[in-house]
Parts: sequence; structure tokens; C-alpha cells
Amino acid sequence: MTLPLNLVNDIVDAELKQCESLVIPGYLEISSYDTNTQIFTVNMTSKIDNEKFILEIKCENYNEWPPFLDFIDPKTGEHGTHNAYPQSDDSFFNKMQSAGCICNPCSKKSYKEHGGPHKDDASWNLIGWKENPKVSSLTTLPTIITAIYHRINDPSKYKGRMK
Repeated sequence: MTLPLNLVNDIVDAELKQCESLVIPGYLEISSYDTNTQIFTVNMTSKIDNEKFILEIKCENYNEWPPFLDFIDPKTGEHGTHNAYPQSDDSFFNKMQSAGCICNPCSKKSYKEHGGPHKDDASWNLIGWKENPKVSSLTTLPTIITAIYHRINDPSKYKGRMK
């Protein structure tokens, strides 16, 4: 089911209001939401090594579908490259053959039909993504942003920039 654009924009606006308390100047900053493109960005800086990451969040048909999460290389402006992504020693930041990916049902990019490693089957459906047990608590924009920011600041998980 495709949600009306005005409903999607209202949902995103409401969740972005909840994100205001997450902002840490110089470390976590959220751009304004473009209602036409349905995109906003989150600039994050790791307190571990001062690496800067730009997370682009596209909210097409949100929250019927998960948002499309992709990092942008802060030096080249390229989307999805390995160098744009943080690295971890688990599969959350997935180093696919030609690109990076947040490998969780909360990221539309992780689904096969959108370039990711997970084919649409009984356990990985765009529709009903919030019911997937692998999504954990990452069912809203504030929880998704918080989880990613905490990961790039957790020395037991974060391993610098993906190469």
C-alpha cells in the first residue's frame, strides 16, 4: 500500500520533532526535511577518531516501508561507497561487494530489490518490516539515528571508516 505523500510527511515531521533532543552540535546534527524529495541528512562525528559521516535518510512511503538509509562520502559526495560507511566487526555495517549497507530490516537498502543482500521472503518483507524480530527496537527515525550514532561511538563495535 502506498501512503499519501502528506501523511508520510506528517509522520516524518512528528518523528523529527522527537529527534531535536538528540542533536549535539558538532557531533550529531540533523538537516531540515525536504518534503518534495522526502530526504534529510544526519551529520555524525565519531568521538573516538573524529571521523565524519553523513547519513542520508529517504522516507519514501514511510512508515509502511522502512527508510532508505545510505551514507555519503564526506570528501567526494558519492553515495554508498565503502569509504562513506563506518566499519564494525559485526554485520550491522555490511561491506557488500561494491557498496556499503546498514544490514537491518530498518534500512530499505538492505533488501535485495533495493541493492541489498536480503531477498524478500517470509523473514524480510518491506511491508511489515517493524514486525521482523531482527529489527529490534529500530522502528522509528529517532531510534534508528540513535543506534547508528551510538555504534560509531562504541569502541567495542566501531572500527573506523570502511575501506
